[in-house]
Amino acid sequence: MIIANPPPPPVYPLIVNLLGYNPIYVVIPDAIEFIALSILLYFTRE
Repeated sequence: MIIANPPPPPVYPLIVNLLGYNPIYVVIPDAIEFIALSILLYFTRE
């Protein structure tokens, strides 16, 4: 899932330079986005 949707090419070197490449830094934003979408769906469903 995460490997299939990498960041856009201009963003990727920036991420690598800032954080060093570590898979956890790819997983966390993906999880945050998923949680945010879940909350949004929950409130819009009400």
